Parts: sequence; C-alpha cells; structure tokens
Amino acid sequence: MLIELDHDANPFELYRSMPGWREASIDIAAVIKVAKKQVDNGVDPQVAYKEVKAVLHKYSPWGAEDTEPCWPAAIIFCQGMKLYPGDFY
Repeated sequence: MLIELDHDANPFELYRSMPGWREASIDIAAVIKVAKKQVDNGVDPQVAYKEVKAVLHKYSPWGAEDTEPCWPAAIIFCQGMKLYPGDFY
C-alpha cells in the first residue's frame, strides 16, 4: 500500500526551479505504486523496480537521479514489504 504523498511538499525533493516538478513527483509516485502491485502479484522486486528507475531517469533534469529522490523512492517502494531500501537505491 502506498502512503498518500503531499506533492506540493515536494516529497522527492525535485528541483523546484524546473517547470513540471510537481507532475514529475506525481508520475514517480504512480510508477512506485504500480511496481508495488507487481511485487504483490509475484514479480521479482528487482524486476519491478526497474520501471521506477526508468522514470527516475526520465526526470533526471529535475534531479530525480540524485540521492534525495532515489532514497525516498526506494523507501516508499519497500514500505509494507520485507525489503531493504538500500537494495534498490
């Protein structure tokens, strides 16, 4: 289950100076939710997380591949599962 995120609070610490940072945050959260559902359906977590990494890469101009966004993305992905965020960071 994905916690509700306040995207106005910039939970992934994207560059606010870049137009569209809020939409990028929403997109990142959405792909994390899909990846979590895939794991629930039996997909290997490393395989499911590849799509999260792809979306983080897509938003690299917003700083999405920096430490600040990658770590929260991994933490949110692992919530409710017996997974260690460091394995996905």
